[in-house]
Amino acid sequence: MGFFVSNKTIRTVEILFEKKENSSALLTISIEQGDYQSDYQSKVKDYSKRVQMKGFRPGKVPPALVEKMYGSALKSEAINSVLNKSIDQYLKDNDIDVLGDLIAEESFADPATSTPDLIHFSFLLAIRPEITYPALETISLVYPEIEVAEDRINDFITDLQKRYGQMTDGEAIVEGDLIKGQLVAKDGSFETESSFPFSKIKEGYQSQFLGKKVGESIEFPIEEAFEKDEIRFVTGTFKEKDREFSGLFTLTITNISTSSPAELTTDFFDKAVGKGRAADEAEFRQSVRELFAETYSGESEAYFQMAVEKFFYENSQLVLAEDVVNKVITRRSEGKMSAEELASFLPRYIRSMKMSLIKGKLAEDFNLRITEEDLLEAARKQIASDFQQMGYGNLGDDFIEKYAATYLDEKDKNNRDRMAEKSLTAKISSLLLEKGKIVRNVVTIEKFNQLVEELN
Repeated sequence: MGFFVSNKTIRTVEILFEKKENSSALLTISIEQGDYQSDYQSKVKDYSKRVQMKGFRPGKVPPALVEKMYGSALKSEAINSVLNKSIDQYLKDNDIDVLGDLIAEESFADPATSTPDLIHFSFLLAIRPEITYPALETISLVYPEIEVAEDRINDFITDLQKRYGQMTDGEAIVEGDLIKGQLVAKDGSFETESSFPFSKIKEGYQSQFLGKKVGESIEFPIEEAFEKDEIRFVTGTFKEKDREFSGLFTLTITNISTSSPAELTTDFFDKAVGKGRAADEAEFRQSVRELFAETYSGESEAYFQMAVEKFFYENSQLVLAEDVVNKVITRRSEGKMSAEELASFLPRYIRSMKMSLIKGKLAEDFNLRITEEDLLEAARKQIASDFQQMGYGNLGDDFIEKYAATYLDEKDKNNRDRMAEKSLTAKISSLLLEKGKIVRNVVTIEKFNQLVEELN
């Protein structure tokens, strides 16, 4: 069946190692009484000095009595101590890379002997598999570069003008307004002062609100005019998660707040793209263009890295001992996951482990090393991206730098491991850009979004 057997003795402990074809192995250890007797007697002696027992002075409890009362537990400790030391030493001496925990299969007395002094312990383990992947010079992938279209710039500037515009009282409801009014259930079961943006209204019901003026009323079925989560916003019942609303409601408008677009002044430029970055409209448009280019560059880079991971995952050859890994994770998750959660988690964990092994092999083959500066750079990019998605741009290099250092120092999180993983993926992608057959194509944002969808 294609496995090898090796024997080695550590002290007097006999170890049998059987490697299987699927990158699993069976480790069997035979321990005799003489292997652990010294440790056992030492534990008995030490315990007799520490245990308190009625009728004996502290430290004067006879070892024989300790053996009678606690011998079984102390013997188990001594055996486990020898067992663990022997396993660790054997794996180290034979350079065996174990993935996860060892699974104890069984322990039993040797039936070939007349006494139970010889005990066998068997452990199932997953070991690092052999990994092969295509030569980098043969790999062909597309690197999409998103074009910065003028209409996107114009729409973005219009949105910025709305965002930084002034709110004034409006005469009639138009798109983008903030609506205030008295909201009353038709059956009289609910009444409140309501305030919500026009955008919260479902598209099919927006026409009923457009053009309405202060003092006018609008009747509508609330569950049809608003999404379920938005109803809590409109009714102001955020904390009452179990409360549901349905049926006809009437809104009597008391105020309409409309936004006047901000004028293209230096004050607006400072707020929109950062202080001092634009002195006139031409410089402002250029700053917006650069912002788009930077954002699109990051998205293209992230796409390519995902494409690289997918390629290596689908085209690398390795046989992982999935049955053993599944057993390890199942035992670790006892009491922490339901059966349904575990069934969903295991395939994702196996995929993640395989991808990690493949990237580790690439790092080893091409001497890719992750430095502290690599971690900081990954953290900087992650933080800048997170803040940008939340609507905060141009926070400044000093802020990003300090935040990145703090982010990596948060000991209770796995931030450093995540950034190390990101850094390694980036290095592998850069390596492939250098050695592979990579074609750079300029694409529209619509085409890019289609590529992302296809990749996922």
